[in-house]
Amino acid sequence: MSNSDLYSILIFYLASVLISFIGFSAGQKIFFSFPDKGYPIARVLGLLLLSFFIWIVSYVLKIPINTITVSITALIFFFASLVYLIRYPPQNIEKSLRIILFEEILFVILYLIMLIYRALNPSIETIEKFMDYAIINGLIRGDHMPPIDVWYSQSPINYYYFGHFCLVIIQKLTLIHPPVFYNLSIGLIFALSGTVTFSVVYRLSKKIIVSLFSALLLIAGGNMDLMYQTFHGRKDEYFFAEARGLIDKTINEFPSYSFLISDLHAHILDIPFVLLFIGLMLVISEYPYKLKNTYVFIISAISLGALGSINSWDFVVHTGFTLLCLIGISSILSNKSLQFKKVFGILKKYFIPFIMLPIAGVILYIFNYFIFKPAVFGVGITHTVITLTQMFRMFGYFYLVSLMYAIYLVIRWIQNKKKKESAQNDPIFSFEDKFTLILFVSALGLSVLPLIFYLKDIYSIYNPPYYLANTTFKIWYQSWIFFCLASAYGVYRFFAENIRSKTLIIAIPFGIILAVMTFFVFIYPVEGVKDLVNFQKGLICLDGSQYLLETQPNDKYLIDWINTNISDQPVLIEAYGKPYTRDSLLSSFTGLPTPIGWAEHELGWRNDWDTISAIMLDIERIYTETSPESLDDLIDKYNAKFIAVTDRERNKYGENAGLLISKEFPTAVCFEDTCLYEIP
Repeated sequence: MSNSDLYSILIFYLASVLISFIGFSAGQKIFFSFPDKGYPIARVLGLLLLSFFIWIVSYVLKIPINTITVSITALIFFFASLVYLIRYPPQNIEKSLRIILFEEILFVILYLIMLIYRALNPSIETIEKFMDYAIINGLIRGDHMPPIDVWYSQSPINYYYFGHFCLVIIQKLTLIHPPVFYNLSIGLIFALSGTVTFSVVYRLSKKIIVSLFSALLLIAGGNMDLMYQTFHGRKDEYFFAEARGLIDKTINEFPSYSFLISDLHAHILDIPFVLLFIGLMLVISEYPYKLKNTYVFIISAISLGALGSINSWDFVVHTGFTLLCLIGISSILSNKSLQFKKVFGILKKYFIPFIMLPIAGVILYIFNYFIFKPAVFGVGITHTVITLTQMFRMFGYFYLVSLMYAIYLVIRWIQNKKKKESAQNDPIFSFEDKFTLILFVSALGLSVLPLIFYLKDIYSIYNPPYYLANTTFKIWYQSWIFFCLASAYGVYRFFAENIRSKTLIIAIPFGIILAVMTFFVFIYPVEGVKDLVNFQKGLICLDGSQYLLETQPNDKYLIDWINTNISDQPVLIEAYGKPYTRDSLLSSFTGLPTPIGWAEHELGWRNDWDTISAIMLDIERIYTETSPESLDDLIDKYNAKFIAVTDRERNKYGENAGLLISKEFPTAVCFEDTCLYEIP
């Protein structure tokens, strides 16, 4: 790595520390029951509050979102947090310092591990990276809300962008070079996901090893596909990506796969914010009256509303999770009977704040919903047959742990009944046991939901065989997160109870099976790294655009020239692109909007093929037009300021593509046959 990479790593980390301080102050009234005072959660909370404030102020007051305004806002938040902590220091903070220090070291280790991995494989290419990078660069260039769609210059973006916006706030604070910033952001999401998981599970277990195991399950755990393929003799030819396509024409991605491919897509950006919300619900499950506290309610509404703007499916999932926490399996499972009266009492008492929470979440992000039109058309009944083998390959590990936890609950119940220890004021199960049960119930319910229902979306219209793809993808992803949070604690309680009860005849066979499955769970990321990283390549850096010097040097020179010499967001015309290719390269790597980028992606966002195809035809005409007047009319139609003529245009529209353009307009810059023309 270069010195500039190391400098960027340090600056990015220090910015995260500042943001963490803001969140730590904001979370003291909420996470007081956490042994670490919610310290890892503070990084997510601080980033969310800072980003939300800047976002909403930009909409209301039209204040530009640039380095000056972001820096001033961050400093105001920082000093306000400092004053608050001086006046109201956290109680018994000295008891928390050791675990806080441990968690900060864990954050740094995870952050550096991911950055080392990305330094060996830094390129921003393949899968969805061009799309994600286009959104990020568009937000970096743009300084007002709503953001322009870089791949549909006539309109604001109609996709989940708030997660990218939160990251860009850090970029505007630090001014780190965007292709380096992209990889640093992956390191941040990876480290946040691990440490916040650790914090939530440590609140439940008070055991470092249990919490670490849970964190590793989330960020590095694979499914059972590798074990299944190994036992069927396919280990040598196994490719890590097979694990996310277990059911034909669906997607069953999970976090460790997401981190391996390192797209900054909505579902991976959402993980820390989902964990933040689960942490909030842990507090509210234990202290339901907190939901009536105005401050806690507002923070919870901002958090839930953010899920809708980062990855809208999760808003629905976690509204349901909120209901489950409120009715309180922690209330249903009492020491003598199922106290349904108590459940109904809780529902009646907290019905209004529960109903108001998602409503407030929508209202707080109402500006997003003014422009965002989801391409969703209702709910249908699943008609794909998903076999038990396929479910085992996806969730087999977690189903085993769920069974172990159920056995623990039964043993616990029987042992306490025999000893007559279940007096009215001596409940059998602790709050931690009951909240873990809530997590398991949520995970199990979501894992079977796509077997019954699916959400009708763009696939249902344009690619019906893939009608179930997004439902399995989005729903199972949340199921996986719930399972990871619950499983380590579930395993711990199972073995602790069986050892205490001396029922080793139950524990030993489960232990052997679990050990074998755990081995394959954590071998999976090793296989993925072997498949993805070429250790002989020699390119070790964090600049995600550096590979272009080897493959497309003239494009790299042009990108750098644009980013150095062109300000604001004038429209750039380039050939429209096919998904998952290097098409739409210039708009993606500069943030300059183009009339149409990856056309199929825009179809998925807008469900308007007639308009999209008309734009595609116009772009083709621009490059093949022979009439100067018609060319001028087309350019005026899109208010374009620059036109690129590169090998992509010539390959798509013929060798003479752009011939009239080169005669009619002055050359802004050329690198051999890769040229940018400026429209007077």
